[in-house]
Amino acid sequence: MNQIYFEAKGEALLERIGMTKAEFARRMGIRKQNVKALFKSKNLETIHKAAGVMGVPFEMLIGYIEEPDLSEIPVGPYEKDEEVVVGTSSHQEPLENKILTIRNVPVILDDDIAQEYGVSTKRLNEQVKRNIDRFPPDFMFQLSQIEFNNLRSQFATTRWSMRRNAPYAFTELGVSMLSGVLTSERAIQANIRIIRAFVAMRRFMVANAQVFQRLDKIEYKQLETDQKLEVIYSKLEEKSLKPEQGVFFDGQIYDAYSFICRLIKSSKARVVLIDNYIDDTVLTMLDKRREGVVASVFTQKVSDQFKLDIEKHNKQYPAIDVKLFKKSHDRFLIIDNKVYLVGASLKDLGQKWFALALLSATNPNALITRLNADATSI
Repeated sequence: MNQIYFEAKGEALLERIGMTKAEFARRMGIRKQNVKALFKSKNLETIHKAAGVMGVPFEMLIGYIEEPDLSEIPVGPYEKDEEVVVGTSSHQEPLENKILTIRNVPVILDDDIAQEYGVSTKRLNEQVKRNIDRFPPDFMFQLSQIEFNNLRSQFATTRWSMRRNAPYAFTELGVSMLSGVLTSERAIQANIRIIRAFVAMRRFMVANAQVFQRLDKIEYKQLETDQKLEVIYSKLEEKSLKPEQGVFFDGQIYDAYSFICRLIKSSKARVVLIDNYIDDTVLTMLDKRREGVVASVFTQKVSDQFKLDIEKHNKQYPAIDVKLFKKSHDRFLIIDNKVYLVGASLKDLGQKWFALALLSATNPNALITRLNADATSI
């Protein structure tokens, strides 16, 4: 008496639901002559697939029972216009997980809907196309090839590996409209579940709107930081990121000299030096500026010899304007709109410890205005 129900009553089940062996074999993907052998299968995956094809509960095809009650199975014919999708149960994954955001709109894809409805994706899309007037773009749209490729890469799965055409995406309005296209009991129940999933997602988004806004701000700030770091790394690789200030020790004569020369070379409009002790080496350093850059020197004393040096220099090279100024104790170097405090005279760089500091809060224009008001020509 104890027998596997599927093995004992397989043919009776087919007769009860009005499905031929040929149709059953086609849907199972086997030959008709192999149907009887399949009825003896004890493979749970095969039995699960057969249950889906026959439209009977999976539990009724497994286990040992005394006498199966065929009256529990609805009398055929089976619904030929709604092809059953077999395979993994759609309820193993929450519906909310199947709702994606594409084109900034929450949608569910056609194959997920078909799985819930218990029909093939092809069958679903055929019904939609027959009623295409009911599905404007805000109800349903087909993904572009780029969107489809992005979807494939985002979800590392073979789910769409065999699909050639991009899927259709249904919004909540589109899902609601489907209820008038597919009207089987299973489709109606699936429709209710999907709509509830959309509502649940919308409530979740509303309830956590502030959290998402904060995450967006964090992501934006992170992007800005990444861009700044990228610039820094790029300059480091190009060796174009140079320090603007520093301390030099005794003996660093060439390091200090090359540092100041680099600042002078970087000028684009003006170089102004305030230094009480200068000689012809300072003129040589200022000559390293770009063509068209104006150079001025303010110093407390100019000897007759140095005055002669300036005259001869200005006859051959771009002129350097030298003026007398006796009110400064420290040394300053102005490069365009940047003001530097220099701890040593330019002619004595590297002989003793000194520092060069960027005075970022100092207005160079105000400084030059006061210089010109108090300075005199040599």
